[in-house]
Amino acid sequence: MENNTTVNKNEEIEIDLRELFGVLMSRWVIILAVGLICAVASGLFTKLCITPMYQSTTKIYVLSKGSGSSGSVSEALTSITDIQMGSQIITDFQAMITCDPIMEKVIDHLELDLKNEELAGKISISNPDNTRILNLTVTDADPFIAKEIANEVATVSIEYIAEIMGVEPSNVFQQAKVADTKSSPSTTKNILIALIVGVVLVSAIIVVRYLLNDTIQSQEDIEKYLGLNTLGLIPIEEGSMEQLKKDKKKRNKELKH
Repeated sequence: MENNTTVNKNEEIEIDLRELFGVLMSRWVIILAVGLICAVASGLFTKLCITPMYQSTTKIYVLSKGSGSSGSVSEALTSITDIQMGSQIITDFQAMITCDPIMEKVIDHLELDLKNEELAGKISISNPDNTRILNLTVTDADPFIAKEIANEVATVSIEYIAEIMGVEPSNVFQQAKVADTKSSPSTTKNILIALIVGVVLVSAIIVVRYLLNDTIQSQEDIEKYLGLNTLGLIPIEEGSMEQLKKDKKKRNKELKH
């Protein structure tokens, strides 16, 4: 057992990080070229094949039950019960805003060629922490349609949810506007990601090929892997390497036949 362990340890090949770095640096042109090709391909694909999307946001202020009937709004805000109820209403509002009745009304009013699920998929709702504000954001390939949908969903949902929940209607304090810049995709981001992926991938391939290559290629390899000292080197004549390759191919063909 001890002999086997000793043999296995001797057969292990130590990976020299400096040597690997040298291999990568010797092929930096290939690595950089592949990275640039990937980056250019990603940029062209993003520009030509991916549809740009635009976002428009309507901001809604959600009132809690009784805010308009139990005195001033400031008094309602000082009530802990009212504040807790307001948070619950916001949660319910978020859950109900994409329900089928609201989606159907919006589709009917704007004459959209969409199904309820498709329209709901364009809508995202967020609630900033410790506020009664809902951000209703619509994403669409047409910035004008995104704006119209956002405002219409806000109007319809306020009326519908106030009636269903028996609360004071919420207020829209900021209408959606037509977006002048796209929200996605990010061409710069995609190019950088493709560049990094290309560089990492080709570097990994080079390293793996280097590690799997167990052929003796230099005097140092003989001393490192075989533990033998070289007494001298025989220079190879010009053109002899090509002849050796031809002879090797010829032998391989003969073996196959």
